[in-house]
Amino acid sequence: MRENDYFFCDYNWIERKVLAWEQHLRTLGITDIVAIARGGIVPATMLCFALDLPKIHILNVDRAHNRLEEQYHRPLTPQSVVLLCEDVAGDGQTLVRCVQHLKQQAGKVYTLTIHHFDGSTMRPDFSDDFGHRIGIFPWERFRVNPKMIDEYREHRRLSKSDSAYYRYGCDLDGVFLPDIDEAIYQHHLEDALAMRAHLLPYPANVLPPIDMSRAMIITGRPHCDREVTEQWLVTHQIAYQKLLMRDPEMYAIQPYDDPAHKAQQAANMKIFWIKEQHITHFFESDPLQATLIARALPYVRVMWWNNVTHDRYVVSVEAYSAS
Repeated sequence: MRENDYFFCDYNWIERKVLAWEQHLRTLGITDIVAIARGGIVPATMLCFALDLPKIHILNVDRAHNRLEEQYHRPLTPQSVVLLCEDVAGDGQTLVRCVQHLKQQAGKVYTLTIHHFDGSTMRPDFSDDFGHRIGIFPWERFRVNPKMIDEYREHRRLSKSDSAYYRYGCDLDGVFLPDIDEAIYQHHLEDALAMRAHLLPYPANVLPPIDMSRAMIITGRPHCDREVTEQWLVTHQIAYQKLLMRDPEMYAIQPYDDPAHKAQQAANMKIFWIKEQHITHFFESDPLQATLIARALPYVRVMWWNNVTHDRYVVSVEAYSAS
C-alpha cells in the first residue's frame, strides 16, 4: 500500500464530521437511530445526543450464520423515520441487507456512514468519500495489518479476536534496560558501549505488558551492534519476533550531534520500520521521539514508556489552531 492509503479518523475528527450533518438530519424528522454493531454505535451515539433522541436501537449482524439480531428499545412502526448508522460502507452488502430489513418495519430509512469505499454497492445518504484511501478508526487500528484485510475480503469475517491482529513494537534502550547518559556517549564512546553491554534489564514487572514473542524491537543502535545486542537479549531471555536496527548510511547519528537531531534521525528510522511492519502499538522511551512518531503515524498507538520515573503516557498529537 502507498503511504497515503491510510487516513486516521480519531474521535475528535469523527465527531466533527458526524455533527456537521446534524442540521440536515433535523430537517428529516428522524425519530429513531439504528446502529449496526459494533462500528455504527459510535456515530449513532453522537447523533442520538445531538438530535435529542432517548436511545439507539442496535442491529447485530451474524455473518457466520447469516442472520440479524434486533436490540430495540421500542418497536418501529410505519410512522418511524430511521437513520441507520455504520462506521464504513466497504462492499456495502451489510448496509443493503440492514436497509431491506428495516424497510419492512419503518416508513422511511436513511443511511449514514463515516466514510465509504469507491466499490461499495450502496452509496449512503450521508458519508465521506476517501477515494482510494482506507479510513482507520481508533477501534480498528489492526486494519493496517494486510493479513487482516486479505482475510476479511476473502471470508467477510475474521477468524481471530481483534487483538490477535495487533502488531507490537518496542524501543530497546530505556524500555528494557537503562539508557546511558548522553555525555558519556559524547566523550567516552567505547566506555559507554562497554558499560551498556553489561547492564542488567529492568524487572519484568516494569516492562511493556505484551507478549514479546509477537513484538518487534526497533532500536536506534546501528547495524554493527547487532551481534552484541542479540547476545544481550539471549543472555537475559528477552523474547522478540524481529530485531530492527538503524542503517547509519540512511540515518546518520554522531555522538556529538545535537540531541534534537539525534531524536529526529532515530524517530525517522523507527517510523520507517513501523510502517514497513504494519505495527499498531509502539512503546518508546524518549518523549521527543514518541511525539515525532505519533505525529507522523497517528493511527499507531504510541506509548511513552519511562522506566526512570515510571511514567506511562499515550501520546497523541494534533496541530495547534488559534481559532
